[in-house]
Amino acid sequence: MVAMRVATFAQSNRMIADAMRVESVMANKQIQESSGVVSTDFGGYGSDAQHVVNLQVSVTRAQSYIDAATLADSKVQVMYSAVGSVTDILTQLRSQLSAASTGSSTEVNSVISSAQQMLEQMGSLMNTQYDGQYVFAGGKTNTAPVDKLFIRHWLYHHGRQQLL
Repeated sequence: MVAMRVATFAQSNRMIADAMRVESVMANKQIQESSGVVSTDFGGYGSDAQHVVNLQVSVTRAQSYIDAATLADSKVQVMYSAVGSVTDILTQLRSQLSAASTGSSTEVNSVISSAQQMLEQMGSLMNTQYDGQYVFAGGKTNTAPVDKLFIRHWLYHHGRQQLL
């Protein structure tokens, strides 16, 4: 003869509660698998929550480094362009001086005039700004490194006599 066991109300309730818990866990796992999201809040991560927070901090820090490097690269590109322009001006001046060394006084006066204009252009290039700061100003990025009025004053009072 087979012994039969009679279920009690408490046992029935426990079995139903366990079945519902297993069904809920299974539904959550299916949602996680289909969406790829483990949890909508840190509580769902359990003991892994600290790792997630640490990763978020690391990602934020890495992004700030990327942003700083991008800004520095852009500033260097602006500086590189300005220095390239100065190099072009100096190359042009060198060829004019070479041509004028065997020429007449008219050619010399033309070179002097060109040199004065080139000096002003180089002063403007040295006052190049990026993001509101002078890129060649060293630590004083709010102050123009080359005073254009000084250049003009010097050219007016001294430049012509010294170049002749």
